[in-house]
Amino acid sequence: MLSAIGLGLVSCCMTLFYFQAINLIPLGTASTLEYLGPFTIAVIGLKKRRDLVWPVLALAGVVMLTTPWAGEFNPVGIAYGLAAGASLGGYVVLSQRVGDSFSGMQGLAISLTVAAITASFFGAKSSINGITITILIISAVSAILLPLLPYALEMQALRGMTTSSFSTLMSFEPGFACVIGFVLLGQQLSFLQFAGIALVVIAGVGAVRRGQRTEPALA
Repeated sequence: MLSAIGLGLVSCCMTLFYFQAINLIPLGTASTLEYLGPFTIAVIGLKKRRDLVWPVLALAGVVMLTTPWAGEFNPVGIAYGLAAGASLGGYVVLSQRVGDSFSGMQGLAISLTVAAITASFFGAKSSINGITITILIISAVSAILLPLLPYALEMQALRGMTTSSFSTLMSFEPGFACVIGFVLLGQQLSFLQFAGIALVVIAGVGAVRRGQRTEPALA
């Protein structure tokens, strides 16, 4: 139960910290700082030194994709980005623990309830007067697309993968964002960004090949 509550708290924190970060620093910088959390988990979880190449390649790919150097230095924004990264790292560890400790998605139901209650303390007062039926419908659909569906799929994945491999695969997120922007929004990608996508894909393939869990699930 405590792990499910903890998962709800870190899920809330990583969302709030990330949105605070992108209000103050460029999206690419915030995304890179956030990925430092999973990168740290990936490195800590390695059992063989030679496997370090995959998270390092993933981090290099994320940096090339997001070009975090393009923007002004904002210490508060950077602090929020690092806090989002720490929360995301905690999310990976606790998601696996909750997935092992609860059958089905019972643990996720508890954690999402905790996350919603915690987030309401920060946003309910300022948004209560602007709620309409349309906003409620959009919010319900958004809640299914994020976080319910991704969190459920990620928890299921972590039941069969190591946290190190899963954290390396999280580098795909900024890559997918860039590809979607290129295909649907007509946003141009530089050669550096295409190279970053290639590194992320290579790192992901390498991580998956050696990412199957061998240790038993928690009781």
